[in-house]
Amino acid sequence: MGSVGSVGSVGSVGSVGSNLPPLPTPPPLPPLPTPPPLPPPPRLPVSPSPSLPVSQSPRLPGR
Repeated sequence: MGSVGSVGSVGSVGSVGSNLPPLPTPPPLPPLPTPPPLPPPPRLPVSPSPSLPVSQSPRLPGR
């Protein structure tokens, strides 16, 4: 039972397998059902941002 921790590493499986009988291969898992595609996010109406750059702002500093 002391070598149970080494079974998880792939390198030591070969040495442990020589002493223990071969483990039965688990049956293949059934393919998971693909989830339905998510609906596209609602498009927000394009609105001008409240903080416009200084170059596009009607109030230029220093003028």
